[in-house]
Amino acid sequence: MINTDEYTEFVEGKIITEGRDRLFENFIGLTEELGEVASLIKRYLRDGTSISKDKLKAELGDITFYTVAFGNCFDISLTDIINSNVEKLNSREARGKIKGSGDNRWTTNYLQTTKALYTSHVTHVGLMMKVEER
Repeated sequence: MINTDEYTEFVEGKIITEGRDRLFENFIGLTEELGEVASLIKRYLRDGTSISKDKLKAELGDITFYTVAFGNCFDISLTDIINSNVEKLNSREARGKIKGSGDNRWTTNYLQTTKALYTSHVTHVGLMMKVEER
């Protein structure tokens, strides 16, 4: 069995890119692997196909690899990531913020900004249409 610090070193030994290329490759790799899991879930919901435990385990392993690789770019180990997450979730739970929107989340501001941009766009398009009608 390998511990988190050993896994962090293992991942570092598998990295083939450097500098800025590494940062982008690790980030894109992470998003690509998240997309693989999303595709499994989509097919499950849309088509009723089963999710292979082995396939899911493999994809979650790839997500873990790229999470660690990306964290390593900033000198953040898997142990640091896990400990930080445990502290954050314990704090939310202690304050009754574990459900719903929690705290320190960008979602509310993002949705408000998106709605404002959409409203602005619709208003702009509506004004443009009125100008064209004249």
